[in-house]
Amino acid sequence: YLSFNGRTDYMFVLTLYALIGLFILIMSAFNYINLTTANASTRGKEVALKKVSGSSRITLVIQFLGETVIIAFIALLLAFVLVYMFLPVFTGIIGKPVELTISKDWGFIGFTILASLLVGLLSGIYPALFLSSQKIVSLFKGQLFEKGLKKIGLKSILVTFQFAISVFLIIITLSFSLQIRYLLRKNLGFNKENILYTKMSISNNEITFDQLRNRILQQPEIISASVSENIPFVSFGGGMTNWEGGDPNEKISCRFNTVSYDFVKNMGISLIAGRDFSRDFPGDIGKSCLINEAATKCFNWDNPIGKRLDNNRLTVVGVVKNYIYKDMHNSIEPAILELSTEKITGEWTFAFRIDPRYEKKAKEILTREFERTFPNDPFEFHDLPSTFANENTLKI
Repeated sequence: YLSFNGRTDYMFVLTLYALIGLFILIMSAFNYINLTTANASTRGKEVALKKVSGSSRITLVIQFLGETVIIAFIALLLAFVLVYMFLPVFTGIIGKPVELTISKDWGFIGFTILASLLVGLLSGIYPALFLSSQKIVSLFKGQLFEKGLKKIGLKSILVTFQFAISVFLIIITLSFSLQIRYLLRKNLGFNKENILYTKMSISNNEITFDQLRNRILQQPEIISASVSENIPFVSFGGGMTNWEGGDPNEKISCRFNTVSYDFVKNMGISLIAGRDFSRDFPGDIGKSCLINEAATKCFNWDNPIGKRLDNNRLTVVGVVKNYIYKDMHNSIEPAILELSTEKITGEWTFAFRIDPRYEKKAKEILTREFERTFPNDPFEFHDLPSTFANENTLKI
């Protein structure tokens, strides 16, 4: 699931999240070191008395490291409590069941305990060495930083690191926000709103889409309808084709889609040249096609209307504006739309634009009509905007 179609984008995002978590952990450790060192003067007399009583330096180091490790483990326990509290919320967001149990996730829990131990040791090593190395007289007088910390300058180094990490996290946050805003506001080239769709396998080869369409459009809740092998933002079937004006032996990869009348209108795709498929031109079936702007550019056509494709099998009657039919990671490839035959059988996707005020009723009408028309074929209607938001369209 993390390497969809050979791409590793999701792995990159997870790695970035892991780095953010690591940086926050480092900042916490730096904070602890700074606070403990700054608070050293309040514990100076304690360390001095222990030294006078005969405590060795190694004993003091072990004591301070032990305190830090205990604090780290307390933080770990609190972290697990917070995880168990918010895990149902996280599960609701991602829509997948997520559990954390000792019996199943002992490896992860063990790794977390070791990480907590390591963080405790690394966070406490400098304060422990710093306090245990001070002279008894300096500890009693509270003169710990005049020759020690100022000379080393560790506090300044840690503060600088914290500042740099904070700036990095702010930049990452802004980048994520801009990316999400881009995804939400990106013009897809079609209107995905208020579309209910279902992809199903049709076994009855006597069904015509126009018959079904005419019955459904009698309901005021349904505004328009179309059927196609694929709807936008779904990977089309690929194919090779040649074109008029090019080398007959040279073929390029294009995305083919077979659609019904009104597909362009129903999907809100803009027609920028020529005409759409029309019932006034019955000869369009099997002989005419629509292409997108990317195909026009790829074929190097200044005036594509009337040009021929695929060994002169198809004639271009219209050009549609580019629209996104895969994902936003890839450039838009040449797309060719062919007109479907009247009878539909096999795998098809039905799409209906509805009145948003009556979405529930529209879904009931469509379900009832499909149960009547396709009694032996399973189907389920989905909301295209929700599917788009959940990134499930590539799996349709």
